[in-house]
Amino acid sequence: MKNNQLIMQVRIAQLIKWCFILLLLAAVFCLFWVVLNPYFVYFEIPKGVAAVVVACGIAFPWSWQAAVSNRKNKLLEKNEAFKKRNPDAEIAIDKPKNKYIALFWCVSAAVGLYYLIHGADQLDKVNQLNHAQQLVTDAMELDCVEKCAIYGINQTDLVGPQIDYVNTFEPHSGKYDYLFSWHKKKSTVRVVGRLYNFDGQHWVKPQVIALSWKGKPVPQVAEDNAPDAAPVYTAIRKDFKEVLDDAKPEINNAFMRAKLSAPKMQGKVTVHLMINSFGQVTAVNIDASELGNPEFENNLIFILKGLEFESGDYVTMNKNYTFDFK
Repeated sequence: MKNNQLIMQVRIAQLIKWCFILLLLAAVFCLFWVVLNPYFVYFEIPKGVAAVVVACGIAFPWSWQAAVSNRKNKLLEKNEAFKKRNPDAEIAIDKPKNKYIALFWCVSAAVGLYYLIHGADQLDKVNQLNHAQQLVTDAMELDCVEKCAIYGINQTDLVGPQIDYVNTFEPHSGKYDYLFSWHKKKSTVRVVGRLYNFDGQHWVKPQVIALSWKGKPVPQVAEDNAPDAAPVYTAIRKDFKEVLDDAKPEINNAFMRAKLSAPKMQGKVTVHLMINSFGQVTAVNIDASELGNPEFENNLIFILKGLEFESGDYVTMNKNYTFDFK
């Protein structure tokens, strides 16, 4: 084998070695991050500081191993130097206790990791509960804009929220159902907010926050002289027939023009008109027609919408009127 080929193989082996080390570091970093993330969220530690903490957690055992190895190497160098100066002297070497120290550290690390993961799981549940509570509280505050007035209370009158139960309906996915409630003792108002399919990070279908209010609504007393209340008119309009009679020549002319293309067209047309207190025709509909001519019927609606009645304290009029075209 040539030297160039041997050097190339050594370089490839070194590259594979470092790639494996980097992948191992990335895997350990992700593992530490997953375990410690609930602590970061609970204590509101910034991501940059959290990354430094995880990196230090990875570097600590390596630095400890490096320190121990350096101490051993220095001790060996000292013994070799002493032996060179005194070849006939015997060096008392202590029995190695490395295996007991390693066993102690392994047991300590296992116990510490167990309590670390257990504590992380508890903090994760606390974080999910706080997040779910905030979501339901926001929904309740929005709903309170309308509902609190109905029950005659303020948002500050409600005591809560308190968690009624947490139901894990998919243990393998970590999704929960939460039920929160607020209450007010004197007026016996109770608000229940339920959050479905919540996994602590994002929504999963169905996206549901169900709120229910229980209590006795306060009767709403209308003010007699409310400044923004609409006026109530009771007068009956009397100019309907007069205005329709004035409009009949225009309507008959439109009918005669339509009859030029359909000489046999005749029959009755019933229209429904709605007239407001200002004398404006706000709506016109064809209730029944014997003509069968949509173009003329549209022209009729256009003419009727342009009618102007007298303005006054008149009640809104809904009137049916029948035209007999011959």
